Amino acid sequence: MIRVHLLLFLAASALCRAGLTWEQANITVSGTAPSGSIAATFRFTNTGLQAVTIVRVHTSCGCTTADLDRKTYGPGESGALTARLEVGEATGHITKAIYVFWRPAGGGDTQSDTLTIAADIPQYLTLTPSGVVWRDSGPFDPKTIDIEIVWQTPIQVTAAKVSNGTFGVDLQELEPGRRYRVVVTPKTGKSPAAASIEIVADIPGEGSRSFRAYARILATPRAPSSWQKAWIWLLRKIP
Repeated sequence: MIRVHLLLFLAASALCRAGLTWEQANITVSGTAPSGSIAATFRFTNTGLQAVTIVRVHTSCGCTTADLDRKTYGPGESGALTARLEVGEATGHITKAIYVFWRPAGGGDTQSDTLTIAADIPQYLTLTPSGVVWRDSGPFDPKTIDIEIVWQTPIQVTAAKVSNGTFGVDLQELEPGRRYRVVVTPKTGKSPAAASIEIVADIPGEGSRSFRAYARILATPRAPSSWQKAWIWLLRKIP
């Protein structure tokens, strides 16, 4: 009889301690939205006998955000957490974690659940090189960035934009849907100078997506003066 009561007590205690039960704790999404992001919805139910309050939600990086419809859920109530991952220009398999901290609404220890959002991001194109650099001593001849479409179907590159007026860019179509070239020309010889080059492509089924390259003008390393050379020689002589 004592054993039966003990088992009933442990079962009741476990039920009281029960909190959030997630339909899926790990979600993998393929592809991206036109904005260059992916989203996943994690649905859950409060399977305990007490109301539960979600006190905070943390993510493993600033590229991931998480939103709740509300914070407190009574026994048997369900809710959803929507996570959004900004993938930027990343390709391949990406996994980020979401940490959900909760406790009984009437007080008690804070507990946590870990969710993961993953994405398999296809590679659509390559940029060779990913950026171009000049020295302020010149020359300032145009340099090129070649774009090759590596996706199985053709992709149209529709624009190349520069973030400031330090450089000029010209988009050239070499092979429709397959090969393009961006010609970058400095408009000044002053350093330091830097700009981001946005390359816009029309991805079938996703819409426009941006890929980035860069352009820079760096200072030319200066030769040491005679007194600097003397100091260097003296320092080398000191044991």
